[in-house]
Amino acid sequence: MRGADEGDCPPRLALRPKEAASALGVSERTLRTWMQDEGLPFARVGGVVLIPSRELVHWIEQRLTTSERIDGLVDEMLAEL
Repeated sequence: MRGADEGDCPPRLALRPKEAASALGVSERTLRTWMQDEGLPFARVGGVVLIPSRELVHWIEQRLTTSERIDGLVDEMLAEL
């Protein structure tokens, strides 16, 4: 019988705010601001705040895509000047 090691663990379905902030390389305060003001998805389950991993990845990807589009528009505008 094999012992339980990290290779046996299923992927995390959700992270607590401190874990999500660490994974993103931001402060927990910044993460909570994003939750309140920027629409970062989270759920409160039995008094515990959880951020679904899949939703976190999707939220970040949307921000990156939007940021890239804005950068492209700014470059076009500056080129016309």
